[in-house]
Amino acid sequence: MRNLLKKFVNSLISVFPIAVIVTILYLVQEYTDFFNQNTIISTELLIVFLICSLCLVVGMTLFSIGADTAIENVGKQLGASFAKQRNLGLVIILMFLLGILIVIAEPDVTVLASYVPSEIIDPNLIKIAISVGAAIMFIVAFIRIMFQKPLKLWYTFFFLLIFGFASLFGDKDGPIIDLSFDSGAVTTGPITVPFFIAFGLGIAGIRGGKDTGTDSFGMTAMCSMGPVITMMILGLILKPTLKAPILSTEITMSHLLDCLVNSIQGIGIALLPMIIFFIIYDRLVLKNHKNEIVKILSGFLFTFIGLVIFLTAANFGFIPVGNALGKGLAVSGEYYPLLFLISAILGAVIILVEPGVAILANQVEEVSSGAISKKKISITLLIGVSLAIMLATFRVIYAPTLSLLYYLMPIYLVSFFLALIVPDIYTAIAFDAGQVASGLMASNFVLPFILGISATLDNSSSGFGVIGIIAAIPVLTIEVVGLYAEIKTKVSYARARRRVIEPNDLQVIHFNLISGDDNEK
Repeated sequence: MRNLLKKFVNSLISVFPIAVIVTILYLVQEYTDFFNQNTIISTELLIVFLICSLCLVVGMTLFSIGADTAIENVGKQLGASFAKQRNLGLVIILMFLLGILIVIAEPDVTVLASYVPSEIIDPNLIKIAISVGAAIMFIVAFIRIMFQKPLKLWYTFFFLLIFGFASLFGDKDGPIIDLSFDSGAVTTGPITVPFFIAFGLGIAGIRGGKDTGTDSFGMTAMCSMGPVITMMILGLILKPTLKAPILSTEITMSHLLDCLVNSIQGIGIALLPMIIFFIIYDRLVLKNHKNEIVKILSGFLFTFIGLVIFLTAANFGFIPVGNALGKGLAVSGEYYPLLFLISAILGAVIILVEPGVAILANQVEEVSSGAISKKKISITLLIGVSLAIMLATFRVIYAPTLSLLYYLMPIYLVSFFLALIVPDIYTAIAFDAGQVASGLMASNFVLPFILGISATLDNSSSGFGVIGIIAAIPVLTIEVVGLYAEIKTKVSYARARRRVIEPNDLQVIHFNLISGDDNEK
């Protein structure tokens, strides 16, 4: 009961700041002339939003219980089991299937696919492309851990491959590049992150070795690189004309039922194959006790119910409000300062309420032996993500034709340079940090907010790309604080040596050993 209450409070804290921001803007709209009588958020939409916010909290709580009981448990068991298998070909096949099943079940992937009009790209095709890319990199990450290959070399190679594919697109194809980087960022969400981390820990724990700590990180980030490549390949094949989508703000009972039915179908179809896979593998290999199987299946049930509630609430009330804010505030240049202020606040909210950030901060403090405190890492990420969202807002308003690559390439080039200097563990944590920051709030509120701005301005910007920027900047910030920690540690050691070594320490002191007989004399 205490654990349930704790998860409910954590979920409430995650949603509450967004609800406060929206409510304050509504009150300003209703009781002042700041918006010149323009309706940014209707009363009906606010009521629906607040109800859906509470539903979102309930859904996140139930899902969190299910993730702890089922997803993390299954991930660790499968990781340890696969690491023991001698038939590498069979393991690769199983991991490919498992990777597809896990990523298709990820709600953030479903949300992103729903933003793209079906007449331009089929949402199911987007989900397949993302899941295949993630599954391939899931295998690559497994092989890297098993054969103990340096993580930074793999990152460098695949990002060079990504930027190589990006160079094949023309100036008018910027939106598909934006969507591709967003696709990689949303791959790592509430289902995939705990599973990938647990899977990596399971493998590293069985394999052992001196790099076990480093190997337990990095899998999450590697799995996010594949979808960027596969979505670019899909873009080269289909050559879609992608513009900022017009998201629905309809508030009717029929729309609510549509959202509910679509969520039940989507989550059911996504989770069922994963459950079947685990049951078959358990009967053939793991052979868990019956009580353990019942516990895991009950966890999947909580996951299903939680995700259905979450997606229904997000689609019906949360996403429309974020989109309405962006649309309403982009109608006049006098509101632009407020747009940038809200962008900065959203960045702060994401870091303050994202559960994964607290876990990451604890890990960095432990790895740095206290040289980087949890408070310091949280502030660093807060500033980084706030700047990322403000940068995305600036790009949509003032530089819609400037390719996303001009923003991302300098960030990653500096990151790879720092990777040559800082210890491998910081590089692994840094790339995972980007995925932690681009969590639920990024795809369910920040992206609709930016899409709303783009739709109102109706310029050449698609509005996509903000999640890709959010995922990139924490990589740089974590490596910078890692470099700071290394310098601080070396300076501390140097000062300690100077205090220990005195001038007389260079003198030789002779000791005469006295035998027992001599002592008696």
